Amino acid sequence: MSDKREDGYLSEAEVDEQVEIIKKIYKDQVGVTFNHTKAHNRWTINPAWGGSQIGESAQFFNPMKEALHIGDYRTLNVYFRHIPAYTDFGGHCTNPQSEAIKGVPIQTRTLRDGCVVSDFTLKGSTHTYMNGGLTAVHEIGHWFGLFHPFQDDQKRHNNQNPNSCLEVDPDDHVKDTPKMKWTDEMIGTCIIGSDSCPTANKTDVDPIHNYMAYSSDDCLSEFTPGQGSRIREIWANYRVNATSSTFRD
Repeated sequence: MSDKREDGYLSEAEVDEQVEIIKKIYKDQVGVTFNHTKAHNRWTINPAWGGSQIGESAQFFNPMKEALHIGDYRTLNVYFRHIPAYTDFGGHCTNPQSEAIKGVPIQTRTLRDGCVVSDFTLKGSTHTYMNGGLTAVHEIGHWFGLFHPFQDDQKRHNNQNPNSCLEVDPDDHVKDTPKMKWTDEMIGTCIIGSDSCPTANKTDVDPIHNYMAYSSDDCLSEFTPGQGSRIREIWANYRVNATSSTFRD
């Protein structure tokens, strides 16, 4: 919105710190490395792309992405933009398996690809639970094809699926992340030992420490081996072989 920090303008040091958090977690947890150089960092001031009007869907971000995206469908673009902390809107990433992009031409899909992350989620912010730079880690998980461990119960919460704890439910498509139910209490907390799906999990408890959960940043610390396998599978099946004429430096 402007070159002032209160309007979301990040310093180079803040960006560098966030990038290092992302790189370290993905390398240490799932063996994923990012080929990032500072030459790709860009700062853009456009009042239309910042502020509290975040929109009701990912389409709100499309004009910004279409103007700024670099690379191809294998290139992770992360857009840090100003959104007031009171919204609790941490970010959004495009999932290559999303129903919303089926049938969309690869050229358009590529330009609209990437992650939008709110500036208030960076490490050291004053937000009550998104203050460790882990929102970007969570959102990038979606870009790689990961879902929430409460994915099907999120649908149930919206009256789409009333039986999310059943063992037959696909949930997040990862076998070693225990099922958990959506509750308002799970957001921004760290309830040790909680078990919202005891019949499905048997001896397991809710995966509150998983980066794809909605726990507070100080509670998040892990991806599972199964999530690492899914990341590599989705990468190979959806991103590596995607072709596009929209590669931009």
